[in-house]
Amino acid sequence: MGRLVYTVWAMCDLESKNTAERSPDGWRWWVPAALILGVGSVYANSLGGVFLFDDLAHIVGHERIRSLWPIWDSISGSRRPVVDVTFSVNYAIAGGLDPVAGFHLVNILIHGLATLTLFGVVRRTVVLLGMGCGSVWVAFWTALIWGVHPLNTQSVTYVVQRSESLMGLCYLLLIYCVVRGAGADRNRRTGPWWFLSAVLVCALGMGSKAVMVTAPVVTLLFDGMFLAGSLRAALRRRWVLYSGLAVTWLVLVLCGVFGSVWGSGDAWRTVGFGVKGTSAWGYLISQSEILLHYLRLSVWPVGLCLDYGWPVADGVRDVLVSLIVIAGLVAGSIWAYVRRYWAGFAGLWFFIVLAPTSSLVPIRDLAFEHRMYLPLAGVVVLIVGGVAELLNRISSWRRVPVTRIGAVLALAATIALGTATIARNTVYSSRIRMWEDVATRRPENPRGWYNLGTALFDDHQNIPAVNMFRKTIDLDPGYADAQYNLGKILAEAGRCDLAVAHISASLKLWGKHAPSAYNLGKCLGELGRQDEGVAMLRKAIETDPQYGRAWIELGRFLSRQGAFEEAISCYETALDLDPDAIDARYNLGNALVRSGRVQDGIEAYHELLLKDPGYVRAWGNMGNAMSGVGRTEKAIIALEEAVKLDPLYVPGHYSLGRIFAAQEKKDRARVAFETVLRLNPDHADARRALAELE
Repeated sequence: MGRLVYTVWAMCDLESKNTAERSPDGWRWWVPAALILGVGSVYANSLGGVFLFDDLAHIVGHERIRSLWPIWDSISGSRRPVVDVTFSVNYAIAGGLDPVAGFHLVNILIHGLATLTLFGVVRRTVVLLGMGCGSVWVAFWTALIWGVHPLNTQSVTYVVQRSESLMGLCYLLLIYCVVRGAGADRNRRTGPWWFLSAVLVCALGMGSKAVMVTAPVVTLLFDGMFLAGSLRAALRRRWVLYSGLAVTWLVLVLCGVFGSVWGSGDAWRTVGFGVKGTSAWGYLISQSEILLHYLRLSVWPVGLCLDYGWPVADGVRDVLVSLIVIAGLVAGSIWAYVRRYWAGFAGLWFFIVLAPTSSLVPIRDLAFEHRMYLPLAGVVVLIVGGVAELLNRISSWRRVPVTRIGAVLALAATIALGTATIARNTVYSSRIRMWEDVATRRPENPRGWYNLGTALFDDHQNIPAVNMFRKTIDLDPGYADAQYNLGKILAEAGRCDLAVAHISASLKLWGKHAPSAYNLGKCLGELGRQDEGVAMLRKAIETDPQYGRAWIELGRFLSRQGAFEEAISCYETALDLDPDAIDARYNLGNALVRSGRVQDGIEAYHELLLKDPGYVRAWGNMGNAMSGVGRTEKAIIALEEAVKLDPLYVPGHYSLGRIFAAQEKKDRARVAFETVLRLNPDHADARRALAELE
């Protein structure tokens, strides 16, 4: 650290032209080391993070990442196949999802490589602008500040957003390869290889996230500004390169991204012009305020939030000021680019990279911080480059070491931003902590309260979870998931009278939802509304014929109504779906016995006990069935096994007492009945049987 501080101070001794032209000694080893150390130190505590939000669907619940080979099976149908392959590698190395630290470590490595690549791009670009050896310092501070900036935590610490950081790495590598290739144009051995590498990393970026669609355009703008001298010259000199980059757009076609935008497939619910409740115009004008919010977070990253739940603007009047400001910034960036000011490219970088997510194509979530991963680099370049240029001018006017002040400011900014990143990472350490943070920062966002409720419920904090779900419903009565989960918790707590209203609301909102119909059917049965319960369970099965729990519950209802043959059919169907469904086999045995097919019932119990020898009630019911058909000795063996497994099993003791009483074994019968009464003093049948023994 002392070496770094000394170097930082020494590097800013640029008040004379001579010192400005000197190259910092050994920068080729200490700059990468310092950048990796900086990124690693601020993200080290992210290794203790957990899976949350979209991680649960795209990683924890994503079956395809659990098999790396054949690789085609793991990427088929994926819109981000490159990212899914990296998740599969993570899963294969760790042998599962635990430890989560392995997934976080890969994210940190990707971000570290992106930071190094940004340094390389900025350094070579500054050299092209004629700043000479001062390029090292501008590039170093740009990359370090960007690498430790807390606005990037959502792209690094939030595991599933590896898609954003991996795409960002490919984006920067593309620019870097083009810069190197352009510098080696006359070298037939190396130039083409750099351009081929550019096309390959562009294709990988397209397979990581659709935002990469802008990369060929931004690369051309970069080429026209810094390399070829104009867009026309860039196309003329490197038309083969840009043809290859254009071909990589086919990756997005193969991944079904364009179909998603135009509303085909199952992605229309979240992305594209078919997003419900959000028009392209409403989405566009709403982005003006969001872009200003992004810019504010770039400079003053206070109030970071995982899930904003940003509302759609009602009209132009509500966002008029922000629209004017953003329009002015866009126009200024275009003007500066045309006039060949480097700041113009940085401004266009910001707006073009954000265009796929912050323009006309509606996305269900209007604002997410991970979208600023690459655009933030443009903002940091503007700030660091602007300050460096200003200090150089001041230094040329007055012979004072003002650049040292710049170094101190840059170091102070780095420490402040890095500290904020470390603090932000701690919020990712727990699902409950994260959603408490969201609910605090965006109390009007119902999804924040809902996810806090699910996190509390998973942590077995049911009463607080109920309160969170009720808060969600207060904010949005049409939040079907909250209605369903609230009803489910109430049902499990025995409050079916309250649960019915919420589960019914969720079913009405969803239209068809097998779990809602199933749980509603169970509640109705508990309330004595058997016929309604049967109808609802049949609706669950109609919605999802593979829903084994619904078949089992329907069988129970039918058994209560005496329709044993139909109940048996339900249990057999459940067993066809899952031969290891213990409850289905147990209830099948009960239904067979009650329908008079006692031997078949005994066989069903026997098959169950082969799979689960510790199933007490199966031993007890099998003993009762055997007793009923005169197989007394085997009945005693089964019942004794039941009470051996569970000495508190009252029905087993009572059945043994009855058998011993019938055999005139009064002492053993007396012991059995006394045991029953000791366990349940209100057991009238046992008391009566004991009296008859006297």
